[in-house]
Amino acid sequence: YKTGAGFDADKDRLDGKRVADDATIYVQYVDGEKNGKDNVKTTVITGAELNAMGSDFGQTSYYVYSGTLITEALVVGNTYLPGASADKLYGYVTSSVTETSDDGTDYKEFTVWTSEGESIDVKMKASTAISKEDLISFELAADNFIEGVNVLNAETAAIKSFGSDYVILY
Repeated sequence: YKTGAGFDADKDRLDGKRVADDATIYVQYVDGEKNGKDNVKTTVITGAELNAMGSDFGQTSYYVYSGTLITEALVVGNTYLPGASADKLYGYVTSSVTETSDDGTDYKEFTVWTSEGESIDVKMKASTAISKEDLISFELAADNFIEGVNVLNAETAAIKSFGSDYVILY
């Protein structure tokens, strides 16, 4: 294996090298703002998920380079795993919002029905006021952590139809 730099989102490269979409990527990241070892988490993603990240990640990488592509890697970061650079999702908050604290960082947890037709339990930093029955836009990151949350101005109503960039209410 080789040792190198982290992921560069602008270039879609890990240590300056391309990553195969079907590569296995082990990721070590920090859950919250503190760097204590209790906040360190790990997950496994595909090369395609790494290539879709919306921002740079990781300070160090260890990888297997086969031909012209990285086929397996460990990426070590000291921040939260960033979300994909995909379009924003839209959703409707279907549960009560509970507030939790983990090592001094406040979070909100709730269930949201998404514009992709899924009901998912999510977690976000407690910086935005969210309530049951809010319509929101957001980006989905690792471990159902959401970022870039905006409460949309709309009257509570039934959802008539939706797509990747709109929601129509009755």
